[in-house]
Amino acid sequence: MNNGIETLAERNIVDQRNHSVNIIPTIEAVLAQSNLKLTEIEQIAVAAGPGSYTGLRIGITTAKVMGERLGVKLVGVSTLAALAANMTPAGTKAELTVALLDARNDNFFAGAYRLDSASKSSGPAVVLSDAHVALEHLLELVQEMLRQYNFTRVNFVGDFTPEHAAKIKDQLLSTDVELHFGTDQENLVHAGQIGWIAEFSTPVSPAELLPRYLRKTQAEVEWENRTGAKSLKDDSKYVEEV
Repeated sequence: MNNGIETLAERNIVDQRNHSVNIIPTIEAVLAQSNLKLTEIEQIAVAAGPGSYTGLRIGITTAKVMGERLGVKLVGVSTLAALAANMTPAGTKAELTVALLDARNDNFFAGAYRLDSASKSSGPAVVLSDAHVALEHLLELVQEMLRQYNFTRVNFVGDFTPEHAAKIKDQLLSTDVELHFGTDQENLVHAGQIGWIAEFSTPVSPAELLPRYLRKTQAEVEWENRTGAKSLKDDSKYVEEV
């Protein structure tokens, strides 16, 4: 629960399986902690992706229903931007923060953001738009950004293994920049950061809010391979069969 850029209350639950069970009790708990009623909400911010398909659908559907019932607008916030927002620049210079979510097989959902002392009043600035990308190619892009913008420190936050961190160190060893890998808290998406970024974003109607998956689901890929349809929207038989 945010009032402008100030977080009044938040609850962050690390649970991959019980989104639908936790979401309503969590909303109720945060309202109680903030001493606010549901009808006092003026805007709803929600992580719009990338991320778990199921988690995104549950979160966005809940936000849409609440938005319609309360008559308020919604803001869909990049999950990766919210991760990047966990980082506060260590000094006066701007830093590059690369936010990662594991997409398996050395692929990631990734975005790169510039944060500096002015970010508090403007939010993270996009340097590399969110994308589904192989780690090797991502690091090539990071090297290019370092040459172009003269960053002296790079932060990596999000979902990665020690093996991934070792690959990152090896490939960026020659760049002579300071590397920082997120702490446990820095590697979590915080609800308060989603609300903070929403302050600098354009709200939309509930009907206009869409998830940003950044890649097709496995079901879509398999169906297209079997049928030759360019997308599920092109083939109504998918719905009939499923």
